[in-house]
Amino acid sequence: MSGSRSPLRTFLLALLIAGLLALPLVWDGDGVLRSVSAESPRSQISFTPHITPLVIEPTPGPLPLATISAGQTFTSDSKPELANLHGDDLFGWGDILGEPGLVLIWASDENGTHYLVVDKTSDLFLGFRDPAGGRLDDGFEDFVEQRTAKLEEIRSAENEIHRHEDLRWTSHGTGLIIAGVGGLVCALLTGGACLAAAGLAAIAAWGNGARENVEAGSAERVRKQYLGDLKVIEGNIAGTYEQIFLAATSP
Repeated sequence: MSGSRSPLRTFLLALLIAGLLALPLVWDGDGVLRSVSAESPRSQISFTPHITPLVIEPTPGPLPLATISAGQTFTSDSKPELANLHGDDLFGWGDILGEPGLVLIWASDENGTHYLVVDKTSDLFLGFRDPAGGRLDDGFEDFVEQRTAKLEEIRSAENEIHRHEDLRWTSHGTGLIIAGVGGLVCALLTGGACLAAAGLAAIAAWGNGARENVEAGSAERVRKQYLGDLKVIEGNIAGTYEQIFLAATSP
């Protein structure tokens, strides 16, 4: 009996092993064996990354430098840098930095100050040629130099006026002191014997003040003459500027 069961056991054991091999099992969390094929397939999470494309701007090349040429005009805020300066803020000129052969000239009127680039070899800038081969003192730079010299003469005349006025007041004050205090002291100490001398000294001091007053008046007349000269020179500068501007901008 046991011999007949041995083939049956062997067959059942083989069948069980084949079933296990053909049907994989999984162990779930509840302690129950489950067939993998019996489980529903797990859903897959679809993830599409969102990447903002990087926009790369091309690096701009160096900006072209502005070209400065004769005939260009500027304002006080945009004028080119100068290597030197002749004149002042109202009338003058200067070599343009980095632009050999070009100068910036300027002149002022009731509308403001005007700036113009000029060729430094221009006759209107340097002065026209004379028969001997030199240059006349009628160029823009000559008039600017004349104006600078005239301004210095005006300052000297004004200083002279102030000096004479100071001396006048000093002399008049001295005369008053001599006449008042000196006369009083003289009367108290000498009984008035020196009043004549004190009076003469006071008159002399007063006379010196009068002379200083005359000198101050003379210096004032000189100053007014210089101011008239300055007006003429500034008119020459403005006129030459206009000629240069027309010559540089005319087609």
